[in-house]
Amino acid sequence: IVVRGHPILFNWEDNELLIEASAWHKHFGGSESVPLPDEPSLQVRMLIDTTSIEVFIDGGRISASFCFLPGGYADTLTMSTYSSDQIIEDFALHELESAWQTDSK
Repeated sequence: IVVRGHPILFNWEDNELLIEASAWHKHFGGSESVPLPDEPSLQVRMLIDTTSIEVFIDGGRISASFCFLPGGYADTLTMSTYSSDQIIEDFALHELESAWQTDSK
């Protein structure tokens, strides 16, 4: 999955979740690798904000937060697979209104 230019990789061979910055200066703090449980399927929930990505696996059993500088809004979300077929049983995308918007009355 690529979010605003930052690849999020589910590495099934090594059972880890990796996040890569689109450039060295655009990723700050925290671990860049998170271990994944060795399960036949996972429930993954991602919350994507302007400068952060939060990942929750199996209802919060595993969680990770990543901060980054966004690379713009071109191709804001892209999914692909490289090593084998991936099965996504259920996918929902919800865009939320900004909490910082003010009513200009």
